[in-house]
Amino acid sequence: MKFLFLLGCVAVLCVSLAACLECYHCILSFSRCRSGAKNCTKSDELCYERVGKAAGVSVYSSGCISPSSCNKTVEEGFQALKVSLSTNCCSQDRCNGSSHVQSSLLLIFALTSLSLAGFR
Repeated sequence: MKFLFLLGCVAVLCVSLAACLECYHCILSFSRCRSGAKNCTKSDELCYERVGKAAGVSVYSSGCISPSSCNKTVEEGFQALKVSLSTNCCSQDRCNGSSHVQSSLLLIFALTSLSLAGFR
């Protein structure tokens, strides 16, 4: 009986861990975060990336966040500056560092459109 209880506890733990996203995590960086991935602690959290400018230079922040904080602008201190950062959320593992994937898809679409236009 103890064995079945222990097995059930392990199964619940595995399912609950699998439900949490893995997101890139960094605080105010000059480049997009594509390392330092961590598991979110709550199953309802999403991955986020915040983007802003400080003295004309792009600044990034990323990690896990509550859905209610998505699509909002926040102010964070960066050295002596206050930086306004736009918050974008996504719901897949490590999706908060994958803007290069979206750019690649856009490039493929543009090249396909151009090549099809040439065959008319």
